[in-house]
Amino acid sequence: MPSRIPAAVLRRDLGAIAASQAGYFTAGQALSVGYEDANFGHHVRTGAWKRVTRGIYRLADWPDQPGDDLLFWHLWSRGQAVVSHLSAVEHWGLGQLEADRPHLTVPRGFRRVLPTQAGPAPVLHRRELEWQSDVTFSDRGFKVTTVPRTIIDVAPLVDADHLALARQDAFSRGYLRSELLDRWMLEATPEAVATISRARAQLHEGDVSVR
Repeated sequence: MPSRIPAAVLRRDLGAIAASQAGYFTAGQALSVGYEDANFGHHVRTGAWKRVTRGIYRLADWPDQPGDDLLFWHLWSRGQAVVSHLSAVEHWGLGQLEADRPHLTVPRGFRRVLPTQAGPAPVLHRRELEWQSDVTFSDRGFKVTTVPRTIIDVAPLVDADHLALARQDAFSRGYLRSELLDRWMLEATPEAVATISRARAQLHEGDVSVR
C-alpha cells in the first residue's frame, strides 16, 4: 500500500505551483502533487481553498493583485487564450487606455462555457495568431499579444489621440519600429489603418491632446 504524502509536503508542492499562477491551480495540478480528488471538498469547507469554477481553485489566503484575473482566464482556456486588445495595451502600459473587462483572443474553433462566478466575462476575439510575431509570454506566465500586434488590434477600438499616445510609448520604450508596424499594417482592417495613419500624423504634428 503506498505511503501517504505528508500534508506539509502537499501544501508545499501545491503552493509552488499556485505561486506562479497568482494563487490559482487546477484540479489536475492538485492531483499531480498527490492530493486526492475525494478530499477537494474538505479543503474548500475548511477554508484552505476557494473553488473559483469547475476544475479551478485558488489558495484562500492569496492576496489579490491587479492582473490576477488574466492568469485565471489562462487556466480556464487551458492555455489557448491570449491577452489582447485593451487588456494587452494595459499590460504593456501604453498610453492611457484601460480595459473594463478582460480582452482575450482565442482560436476560431475555441469552445468553452464562460463561468458565471469568476468576475466580469471576457470579450472574446476570434482569430489565429502566430507565435513570436503575434504572441509572447508575459513575465507573469500568461500569453499576451506582442506590442505591434496589440497596436494593430486596438486601433479600430479607440480614437486617434489615445492611439497616438500608445504608439508614442511603444516607440519610446523600444517595443515598436516604424518598419515593423508598416509591414503589419498590410493585414490590418481598413478602420485600423485609418486610425493608425491619423495617430501617426498627429504625432508628427505634435498634436496629441489627451492628458
